[in-house]
Amino acid sequence: MDTLAVIRKAKRHHAYWTEYWVSPPALSFDEKERTWTVLSVKTQHTNRGDCKYTNGCTVVKSVTLVIDDQNKKVVSKTKEKKIFPNYE
Repeated sequence: MDTLAVIRKAKRHHAYWTEYWVSPPALSFDEKERTWTVLSVKTQHTNRGDCKYTNGCTVVKSVTLVIDDQNKKVVSKTKEKKIFPNYE
């Protein structure tokens, strides 16, 4: 499996974000376990919820997709969302 096939599969599973404000996703290959890992990270600003009482919050969303190289199947998909208040 080459990198283009990994990118296509990650896009099908909505784990490869390519908008202009997002940093490019990280691709890595683990030779010991024979798996590809795709990591996409996106940051945003919000004033919702408890964030409206501070100076807003920074929201960091990330998706980690692990693909098996031999049978070309998705092993795991992990989504994370962290909120950091912007205190001044």
